[in-house]
Amino acid sequence: MKKASKQKVAAAGLRVLELYKYMSNHTCTQQEIIRLIEENENVGNIYAKETISKYLNTLKVVGFNIEKSGGKFYLKNNIDSINLNINEIRAFNFLKSYTKNLVQPEIQSSLYEQFEKIENALDKNTYELLKSQEARGIHLKNLYDEQLKKLIKEYTLFCTDKQLLVISYQEKTYKVHPQKVMIKNNNAYLVAYYPPEGDFKEFLLDKITEVKQLPNRFPDKSIINDVTFTLKGHLAKVYVSRDEEKIDVNEPSTLTVTNHGQDREVLMKRLLRYRENCEIKFPREFRADFKNLLDRMIANYE
Repeated sequence: MKKASKQKVAAAGLRVLELYKYMSNHTCTQQEIIRLIEENENVGNIYAKETISKYLNTLKVVGFNIEKSGGKFYLKNNIDSINLNINEIRAFNFLKSYTKNLVQPEIQSSLYEQFEKIENALDKNTYELLKSQEARGIHLKNLYDEQLKKLIKEYTLFCTDKQLLVISYQEKTYKVHPQKVMIKNNNAYLVAYYPPEGDFKEFLLDKITEVKQLPNRFPDKSIINDVTFTLKGHLAKVYVSRDEEKIDVNEPSTLTVTNHGQDREVLMKRLLRYRENCEIKFPREFRADFKNLLDRMIANYE
């Protein structure tokens, strides 16, 4: 009994160290921490937010200052600190000012997150120098005119909606599935899949004369990659969905989850850990692949 207890404490200690290693380079939500721990384990344990709070408190007890901003935890006093000279600080502030002019929110958010990580790792003197330089301010002219900014935001939303578009472009009409807005040589393009050619095309936003959004979605590769599975029992109660997942049905003892676009091999390994508490529903080919894998595993013991 004592041996089992010691093994449990040792395993928890390793998870705390793994968490520290990850937080040394990343900010993270509770959900991301749960995912990190579950994916690094070879057993099918499921962790609740209360357990994660204990691990974070353990790091605080041993002297790490963990703070939370925008729903994410980060180490305020990392062991490894960064020292920058005045020219490096000016370059850093220039990049932050440049980022303010970007009109694609997902890119801005990603860059600001990286800036935050760097600032959290600065030593005290560098941090104070950085803030004193920030107070002087750097003012850059807008990268795009207001009309182009409006178009970029509009078509970025079209891409997020994942619905078919009918566009008029250079006296032709195209029915396309929008993928992303791309900035190239100070011009903005819509990158979209065009079924008749079976390939992606680029359309200059300011050359698109008309656009209409259709209610249906085009079944491209990423949508075909959707996997639906059900979870039951205690797992259904404590399961935390990933960023790429949607909870379709939430009943007291059963959960139906749709996973969008995750690598099939990675997903299959994760679902294996859920054992009898998980059943794959769709698509049929993924269900068949999963069954074949289980049959091969069982054959090893016959």
